[in-house]
Amino acid sequence: MNFDVLRVYFVGILNRFIFSYIKMTTIVNDQNSDFHIHSVFSDGCATVEEIVQYAWILNMKEIAITDHSDHATNILKERYGIIPCGGGRYALNHWENVHNDVKVTFWVEGDVLNEDGDVCLTNQNIEWNFIILSVHWNWYLSAQETATKWLLNAIERYHDKIDVIGHPYNTHELWKYLEIEPIVELANKYWITLEFNHWTFKWNKAIKEKLDYMLKNAKNVYVNSDAHSLSSIKTKRQECYDYLKEMWLWK
Repeated sequence: MNFDVLRVYFVGILNRFIFSYIKMTTIVNDQNSDFHIHSVFSDGCATVEEIVQYAWILNMKEIAITDHSDHATNILKERYGIIPCGGGRYALNHWENVHNDVKVTFWVEGDVLNEDGDVCLTNQNIEWNFIILSVHWNWYLSAQETATKWLLNAIERYHDKIDVIGHPYNTHELWKYLEIEPIVELANKYWITLEFNHWTFKWNKAIKEKLDYMLKNAKNVYVNSDAHSLSSIKTKRQECYDYLKEMWLWK
């Protein structure tokens, strides 16, 4: 088990202690860390090297390059003609930041595949240490009203591998069909972090009632950009943190 895995494990234990006694949502990261940035390894338009160098310009301390799963990548290619051009992602196992002191980890945005809760958690057939699990309606869902069941089954089966549930309140992803209450409840049961996603919030894709419920009731929340370009990282998710201040969840 490497240092990054241990760090996440012990932060999780600390957050459990805080929530048990204070009963307040913990915002896990500040504006100097972002754990959902797409690169040319899926449908982003910047390379890993470009993202790392720009993160340094923004005075960021830690980022995660989080690209889509093999399932999503295949659909991007077949349906939209988007072909990843980053080369072999396996090389990232030996990648080092030669540019600056930004801490960089590599995650995968996994996908739920069916009602049984089967998932795809690999990118280029490699299962990475950290997983954001999301539901993307335009990938595969034939019956949108079953989306909650798909996700809940996936969490029950793979909770030991899932670190974050991505944007579960998004109008772009299944609109009214994702029921936020049971998703938050099950994520809390397994101490899985929920995501406050800047892209959905900035472009008015968030269902406010569901977002507010998640922010008030989740044990842990990451604030991530879901950036697909350098310009999407630029504001460091300021709108999200301003909203958290309004809800008294951020100083």
